[in-house]
Formats: sequence, structure tokens, C-alpha cells
Amino acid sequence: MQYNVIILVLDTLRRDSIYPYNQQLDTPNVKKLVNDSTVFPNPVSPAAWTLPAHGSIFTGKYPSKSGIHENIDDIADFSYLMDSYEGKTMSEVFSENGYNTYSYSQNNLIGSDTGFSRGFRANIHTKNEFEDRNTRLLSNYNKILQKWGGDSKSTLKSIIKNKDPFDFGKSYLQMKIDTSWLKRADMTNKGGSATIENIGQRGLEEPFFLFVNLMEMHDPHDFRSLKISWQDSVFGEAYKLSKFRKEIFDSYIKAGIGLDSLISKLLKMLKDKDYLKNTIITVTSDHGQSIFEENHYYGHGNFLLDKIIHVPLILRLPNAKKIPVEKKYQSTSKLYEFIPQLAMEGVNYDSLSDNLCFSEVYGSMDKDIIKYRNSRNFQTKFDKLNSITKAVYSDEYKLVLDLTHGYVDEFKKNGKPIAVNEHKEKFSEMAGEIETFSWNEDLKYPT
Repeated sequence: MQYNVIILVLDTLRRDSIYPYNQQLDTPNVKKLVNDSTVFPNPVSPAAWTLPAHGSIFTGKYPSKSGIHENIDDIADFSYLMDSYEGKTMSEVFSENGYNTYSYSQNNLIGSDTGFSRGFRANIHTKNEFEDRNTRLLSNYNKILQKWGGDSKSTLKSIIKNKDPFDFGKSYLQMKIDTSWLKRADMTNKGGSATIENIGQRGLEEPFFLFVNLMEMHDPHDFRSLKISWQDSVFGEAYKLSKFRKEIFDSYIKAGIGLDSLISKLLKMLKDKDYLKNTIITVTSDHGQSIFEENHYYGHGNFLLDKIIHVPLILRLPNAKKIPVEKKYQSTSKLYEFIPQLAMEGVNYDSLSDNLCFSEVYGSMDKDIIKYRNSRNFQTKFDKLNSITKAVYSDEYKLVLDLTHGYVDEFKKNGKPIAVNEHKEKFSEMAGEIETFSWNEDLKYPT
């Protein structure tokens, strides 16, 4: 018996923004799905942004083991990283076992022109105007930063020196036009509904493996968050907007509530096509989102904050069967072995849970920070941004180490900061686990 498989990644959905992790949300369709599903209590993403987090799901390896991660020494062309991976991806495993494989990704980082297309019979991207406008806005913004500089003085000097006012004006005007359009747009609709309709119209040939990435939860969520870039948040330039945290947070939650209609459409499509009774559905996320909770930070990508690496994990089996789950930690990297075993071997015990769980980042991932590189005021934060950082969860403890500078970033018990000298034995044990996990890397450890 081969079950169909769906992995639905709700991009940028943090754990406390979906039922049942947040019981206050009015999402009846998600609740119905959850009532028929197994809910894992402590899922953790192996990374803090899209590409390495998806890389772990598709390869079963942490970023440091697969090589699919950002680079502390230079700004990498991330499109080649999955191409360079020598092992089999989850899609290739399913394809080699007779599955029809389909990928519907709204996220360009894992789209059809990247190594994530490996093993898929079809790679489909549903276009929508929000995405087109936002992509063009970011492209022009990055172009201006890289070509003309990050402030009005350096920009003017660059324009005069290079004699290209027309090129600058064209990019700047298009950026302002797209910004104006996005301010009026419904930011809770980023193409998810059209994607699910597209899946239903095209159909799926059984047995199938269907991977879907939907971007509804990804910033921006309102006109204020549209103005915030993650790098400005890192360098403290977004603090003035932190007073609007409630409004921005509410818009994020509104996007989460909007997922209810997408879940409803997906379940209805599966039922109408008679797929539901024979399909395993996994709902998770690649990472979450910090909304000024710690150090006024807004966004994701370079820090291992709980709001960023705590993700949901909901598993619906055929006939709404449930499996017993241990109250430990679940790394989404383990989905690589777990899901194929469920689908092809009928294994239905909890092999995801473990006493230990790791997450890691490897420095800068964006060219935008170039405007801060030579600023004396931002040098400390720039160095921090370009750090190899690793986290480990064990029992009710969490330890995060900056292994470029040998610092302790976080040491918590039950989510509250604790002193190293008051928990020396546990600190030493967890630091040792990180060192063992990173055995072949030249890193600095706190003394």
C-alpha cells in the first residue's frame, strides 16, 4: 500500500500563530484538521530562514552537514547549493519509488529554477500581482543600495560620479510606484488560493508526493511592516516602528487566521477528488517571525530566537488515525525519513522525537547589509550579524552559543534567562553537545 503524501509548508508561520498552539484563534477549518491529526508538541526548525530550513526537510540533514546554508565569508549565490548536494532528496526518494511528484512553490528561493526542483515531475509557480510587485520592489531596492549607496549623500555622489541619473531615476520611480500599490493591496492574499485552485484544476496522478509552499505569512503584512527591512531592524533603525508592534503583530495574526480558508479549500479539493482517504498531510513551516519581541528585532534569518525557530508540526493520517507522541523535541529535518516510512512502509510510530534538538545559522545572507559594513557605529552589530551561531534544546533548557566570538547568546530554562554560574553542570553538558554536533568545525567555545 502506497499512501499519497502532501507536505504543506506555510512559510514564516511561527508556532504560536496557529491552532492548537494558540487556542484563542478563530480558525474552525484548521481546528477540524487538528482534531483529526497528531500534533507534535515541540517542533524546531534547523535554521532561521527559507533555504537551509527547506534543505533540511529535503535532505534529512542539518545545514552544517548538507552544506546548504549561508556563508560567513561572502555573499553566496544560494541557487547552486542544492545542486551541489550529492545525496538523494526526499522528492527523488519518492520518484524512485514510483510516485508522481509535484512541487507548487510560491517562494522563489526553492522554485523551479533552483536545485529544489530535483526529483519533481512538475514544478509549478502560480503568478500573482502581489508577488510580482514585491519582487520588483526588493530588486530595485537592492539595486539602488548596491549601485548608488544606502543614504542620500553617498547616492548623490555616486550619481554625479557615474553620470547615470536616468538609470537611478527609473529604478527609484518604479520602487515608489510599487510601494504605493502594495500599501493598498490585501497583504493577506499572496497567491495561496490561486495555487490550491491550480492544483485542483491540473489534478494529481496517484500515488503522488505533493510539496506546497505558501507565502501568506511572510512579511510584509501591512503598510508599516512594508517599510521594515530585516537589516534595518538588526541595526536598530526600526526601533521607531516598534511602537506600532501591536498593529504589526495583529496584521500578522490576521494573516494566520486567513490560512483557515486555504486549509478549507485544500481539504475540500482533496475530498472532491477522492484523495483524502488515502493521503498523508503534513502541515509545518520553515521558520517563524520575530515581531519586536526581543531586542526590537523584526524579521527572521540570522538569529535563533524562539519566535523564529519554533514552528508547528501537524500530521493527518488516512482515516484520521493518530500516533502516540513523546513530549520531547522534534526537528523538521527528521521528516526526510519519517514521511517516506509512513507512506511506503506503513511505519506509524513516533521516530521524530528526541531528547536533543539543534538549530544553526552561518552569518549574513543578504547584500543589503553592505551599507553598514564600513560604519564605525554599526561595527559591533555587523560582526554579530556575521557570526556562526548554534542552539541546542535539552530537557527544559535552551543554550545558544556565538561560535565565531565565543559568546553565550542565550541560556534559558522554561523560556526564562538563567545564569551560567548557577547551572554550571547543565551548561557544560549542553555546550559539550554543541561541540560534539560541530566536531569537524573550527569554532570558538566560551571558557
